[in-house]
Amino acid sequence: MTSPASEGAPEAAVLAPQGTLNLSNAAAALADGLESIRAGARVLDLGAVGAVDSAGLGVVLEWCRQARAAGAELELRNVPTSLRQLAELYGLRDILPT
Repeated sequence: MTSPASEGAPEAAVLAPQGTLNLSNAAAALADGLESIRAGARVLDLGAVGAVDSAGLGVVLEWCRQARAAGAELELRNVPTSLRQLAELYGLRDILPT
């Protein structure tokens, strides 16, 4: 789930989930992502993510929170419209890093 970024130096590790982020896979996705963040991922590329529900939004927010707790900030890339809409609906858009 983690790969080196191709932009700039030094290269940052990329957390790049694929498929859906929803209730059925939230726990596994959260654990995988936290492992990647602990290993140094600082970019979250959501370009390969399709459907996202509120559990998926919670996973993304927890990844961001855990990165901040480790003294880093996740750079979000290719955020799906569905995730942005959910964040807006719940009044959470401002806490998503851009």
